[in-house]
Amino acid sequence: MLPADMTRELDLFLQKRRKESGGFGATPKLPVTVQDTYHALSIIKTLGREEEMDLAADAPLRDYLAEAAAVERHGAKITYQVLACCRMMGLGPDRKRAAAFVDRRLAET
Repeated sequence: MLPADMTRELDLFLQKRRKESGGFGATPKLPVTVQDTYHALSIIKTLGREEEMDLAADAPLRDYLAEAAAVERHGAKITYQVLACCRMMGLGPDRKRAAAFVDRRLAET
């Protein structure tokens, strides 16, 4: 377990990077990205704070990830990070939509 002062510093670090859109940016002045959101949620998960922060009920974050998931031209890394973020929040994938996406991508090759 981390010392309380370090946990407070990490909380402040994350709060400064949280955007109104629901995601996180690399710095307080940079826009939100899937990668930065993934890393922020990874920090929260590593600290064991996902339930305390009630990520599953975080509507802006959920909406941001739903919007990011709707973009079909992400590469494998971003797709993984979107899915990992959803899993860290306790959200499961839409299996029908995922299967349809894979079918479309395979048809393009």
